Amino acid sequence: MTGDVQPVTESAFEFDPPIHNRLRIIAAKGDPPREPYHGYSVSRKLLAKLNLVLVLVFSLGMFLMAHYARNFLMDDARQQVLQQAQLMAASASATKDYTDQEVSPVLAQTP
Repeated sequence: MTGDVQPVTESAFEFDPPIHNRLRIIAAKGDPPREPYHGYSVSRKLLAKLNLVLVLVFSLGMFLMAHYARNFLMDDARQQVLQQAQLMAASASATKDYTDQEVSPVLAQTP
């Protein structure tokens, strides 16, 4: 088994000379000019349109959700205020009835 495995040498890690030269040129001058790839610009335009549609849909959804949430919360607040007003009116009515039935006769008897 050990006979089949070849030892790793330094030459195994060296670059192919043309690739090595190309990397040296790129490092010295920067990336070489590329041919325009029209598929890239079309896909970029498609992504921009998709993003625009997604932003519009998301915005519309947020607007509708905010609108219905506001209506729901306003109705709930209105109902709570009405319940509190009914409790206060009932408490005032109970106080008035107690005063009429219990306190007024005592006050009428006192000189």
